[in-house]
Amino acid sequence: MAQARTALFSLLIFVGCAASPVPLKAADDAANVTDSDVLRIGIIGDQTGSYDLDTSYLWLERGVEALAPLDLDIVLHAGDLVESSLPEDRVRADFNRAAGLLDRLDVPWLLTPGDHDINPTERIANSSDRSREALFLELLRSRDEGLKETFHRSRRVGNWRIIVLNSHDYLHADPRWGVTFLARLSQDQISWLRDELREAQSDAGIVVLIHQPLWYNWAGWSEVHKILADAGVSLVISGHTHYPQLDAPIDGVTYMTVGATGGSTKRGSASAGNIHHITELVLTPGSIDLNLIALGETGPAGAFPISPRSAMDRVQAVDVMLGSSGFEAGSEMPDAPQSCIHGRRIVVAQLGNPIDIPLQIEILAPGKTESHRFRRGACTAESALSCTLPPGSGIIFSNNSSVALRSEVGGPFFETQIPEAEWDEEFRKLTVQASFEYAGKSYSLEKAVPAKVSCKD
Repeated sequence: MAQARTALFSLLIFVGCAASPVPLKAADDAANVTDSDVLRIGIIGDQTGSYDLDTSYLWLERGVEALAPLDLDIVLHAGDLVESSLPEDRVRADFNRAAGLLDRLDVPWLLTPGDHDINPTERIANSSDRSREALFLELLRSRDEGLKETFHRSRRVGNWRIIVLNSHDYLHADPRWGVTFLARLSQDQISWLRDELREAQSDAGIVVLIHQPLWYNWAGWSEVHKILADAGVSLVISGHTHYPQLDAPIDGVTYMTVGATGGSTKRGSASAGNIHHITELVLTPGSIDLNLIALGETGPAGAFPISPRSAMDRVQAVDVMLGSSGFEAGSEMPDAPQSCIHGRRIVVAQLGNPIDIPLQIEILAPGKTESHRFRRGACTAESALSCTLPPGSGIIFSNNSSVALRSEVGGPFFETQIPEAEWDEEFRKLTVQASFEYAGKSYSLEKAVPAKVSCKD
């Protein structure tokens, strides 16, 4: 039964209303599909992991308003509703504010805990401090009658089963950062999952909700994946990364990550994750319709396609590379000389290409500059402020969570000169845009990088 159900599943990604579900069931089987065999889900992504919670909850409110007119059976929240590092009274107030917005929905909502919901304030891998976990469990139980002593639980909706997993059995563990091997489910939760799936074999389909995409740590997830695949689980939904992406089905299990609904996003193109959105899913025993809906300032801004993980892992590596240059946007710029007789010299010491396809670097310098120069031999194509880097250029090692740039050899990566009469403090805000083309689609990121300012000789 489970293997047959798995074989039937495919995924259809569509934009707008032009597409319709792929009919994978035989005609006789399709005729037997009842309303209870169709599951309509709305999904909300992270609010926290944010620099401005008030703005985050405004995005949540917009997300709730965008979901309200849809014909849904249930809304799933991918976690990170509050910020556990804040004082307890603030956490309680923020929870009540956010949960009050979710309560406006005309259908039930179900949430899986995120790292910002339950991690303790002190950042220690595998921390034994469960105080914030207990606080969030208490708060969530006031809204979820099915929640008992653990966050993992199961709910029937029509003929479908929704299983909620807790990705934080080991606190302050992330499948991409830090001690990644700790980002896994405990054996107690795995045993519960195995028993729950055994009871779900007669259901029309099974959906799993989890916050962190723990499949990034395959050493810890492979056992869970086999259990899911053997049980015919159709779809696993996560949040956490603040950008949407889709993993190709593995053994019939589709892994999907939704982006933020208020949490911080990358600065760059929407394709690279600079977008707040909600998700609409329509599931039948033969197909999955996925509709990502971007949110605007005054309401839904339209549907957009989801990016594959193969693209987003590259985006993440480029983002880490820009951050590895030593400066994060929003931090204080290096000091500049008070005055220079002959003008200023601005230098970006090192940038590189951490991925396997050409990367275009463009310097977004404000105002007028002169004598632009990239390091000799660094670019395969070059214009005044643009340089195309070949794969691996300037890199010691790279993956989607860690990048090491080579030490400066042969002069700085980029330098330019500014006449003193045209100097302005805005020149200290040197921004770099990095972009690449993949599978016919463009991905770009922007970030301020450290620029050393000195007097021109």
